Amino acid sequence: MANGIHKGYMAAGPNFLAVRLGRVFTKIETEEDKTLHNDMLADVLAIIQGKEERFFKSLAQSMLTGKKQTKKGFLRRTAARILNIGQ
Repeated sequence: MANGIHKGYMAAGPNFLAVRLGRVFTKIETEEDKTLHNDMLADVLAIIQGKEERFFKSLAQSMLTGKKQTKKGFLRRTAARILNIGQ
């Protein structure tokens, strides 16, 4: 299943995944927000399965570099990182 999810996001492109990732990095206020967050998080975890440590280490290093990042840029880089790790 993870392979199919990865292929789908690869076909849609990193910009599509970046938009969807906005649901992971947003404040959860309603049950709908919680459902959308959990659904997107499940997709990400399926794509990076077995490589979680590598992904989270890379994400943390990116966040700690001190580079000023826009939310849009952060989400695009994170999407690209997820797709690369999922290969």
